[in-house]
Amino acid sequence: MKKQQFINLVNALVAEIQYRQELAKLDVELAESSTFTAIEEYLASEINLHPVDGYGDDLDYFLYELDCGKKWKSGTITIDGKDIKLRNAEDLWEMINQTEEDRYEIQ
Repeated sequence: MKKQQFINLVNALVAEIQYRQELAKLDVELAESSTFTAIEEYLASEINLHPVDGYGDDLDYFLYELDCGKKWKSGTITIDGKDIKLRNAEDLWEMINQTEEDRYEIQ
């Protein structure tokens, strides 16, 4: 998968999540769309082609634990003591595509 395609697909998921969060503030809940699920599954399968030591679900971590990067802060993820930014889709791409000998730690 090319970097820009990955970024565009992740950004589409982020936009969908943000849209749903806004609707939830208005007490409106939508069923998850099949398109959202298909994009998420496709990206997850692509990410799993690049496993990173011990933490295979980078997409879900970025989307849900880090609230699409909003909750990232310095020191959250490190490789050999070096801070790894995970604020947006491009940062996620860079983290996933680290060389195999790099290891990251989630704090």
